[in-house]
Amino acid sequence: MSTIHFNIERISGSITTLSGANGEMNLPEGMAEEIRQIVCVPAITGNMYKFTIVNKDDNDMEMFVRDVDGTLNEIVSLPIYGNYKVVISSQSSDDTFKIRFLYR
Repeated sequence: MSTIHFNIERISGSITTLSGANGEMNLPEGMAEEIRQIVCVPAITGNMYKFTIVNKDDNDMEMFVRDVDGTLNEIVSLPIYGNYKVVISSQSSDDTFKIRFLYR
């Protein structure tokens, strides 16, 4: 019997939105081949917002989009190559959003 080991890494940060403006966080270039989990937690419970991962190399093409009410915690298989950023928009109030990705 063989055992398979995956090298799972974690990156985290925060995005603060003020006066209705979008908040952004750049991801390190070439950080991963695949995102496995996305977590976004607003400081204000029940804050509604749009969570987007954007490919900066491809004219800001949206690669992952969710309209969220509260906490986002999603298991995904999202291949990524190149330069990306996270954008928080359409939030119901100013907030600080804690972001975490598990990737390999």
